[in-house]
Amino acid sequence: MKNIYKSILFLFSLALMVSCEGEKFNVPFEYEDGGWIKFEETPVFSVNVADMSSSEAVFNATLVDPIGNAATYDLYVSATINGTAYEDKLVTTITEFPAQLSIAPSDLATALGVDLSELGGGNIFSFYAVVTTTDGTVYEAEPVPNFDADGDGYNGGNISETLLEEGGYRNAFVFNVSYLCPFVVEDAVGSYEVVYNHFGPFFQETLQTREVIAGPGENQITIVEGVYPGLGSDPLILTVDSDTGMVTEINEDGLSITAYGGNNYQLISGTVYSCSGYIDLFLDFAGGINGNPHQFIIQKVD
Repeated sequence: MKNIYKSILFLFSLALMVSCEGEKFNVPFEYEDGGWIKFEETPVFSVNVADMSSSEAVFNATLVDPIGNAATYDLYVSATINGTAYEDKLVTTITEFPAQLSIAPSDLATALGVDLSELGGGNIFSFYAVVTTTDGTVYEAEPVPNFDADGDGYNGGNISETLLEEGGYRNAFVFNVSYLCPFVVEDAVGSYEVVYNHFGPFFQETLQTREVIAGPGENQITIVEGVYPGLGSDPLILTVDSDTGMVTEINEDGLSITAYGGNNYQLISGTVYSCSGYIDLFLDFAGGINGNPHQFIIQKVD
């Protein structure tokens, strides 16, 4: 009986091998290259020009198709101008690569349907792209994966976000272009609401308002509650360039969170748009969880 059982197993294995050989190990799916457009070099995303009709106010960049399968690149813009929100307005369509992308304020005014005179310092334009490949497949940049609202983990995985946010990829799918304005302390002081706090949901941060006061020094303002008040963060002090509104320094000895052994603030970049009441910061943790850059945005409400 044992020999018969072994013979049956041998015949079954032989049949399986013949079957696989006959089918050439066909896999029921195929890998395909996706559509991906990037900047040839990282462009300058902040424009410090008062005259919106000047040639210096034009955003310029070179787009490349590293995979070589893009048929069209549709670029859309969203912005809030004088309190009115405009969303997903087509700016341009590009069909050949490499390509020179040049966006003048007049192009933005036309796309948004506003007069050029309504645009100026403090405006931030958010762009996203849609790429259609030569086989007709559409690749969209939105939505960008982020932490779940309940803080349980990543929503959609982190590979896409790495591609869309990591500067080394020079992604041309999701990016902002801002027009700077001089920094005035008195204009920056006031009550703000949190527009975006990347790790806020993960750390279960509930306070969605911040107070900004003047000082303690010249060309400095302080976000009193810091970034993560629920985790014991110290006030965040910003030193700002008076001509451009760019943040040049923060109090890196200030505690950002008490968790993970305690982590201090670390500045990557930041801008204070005192003319429009908007503060946009890229920070990191200087401690046990260093290497987690994150964005923090607050908007003035009074």
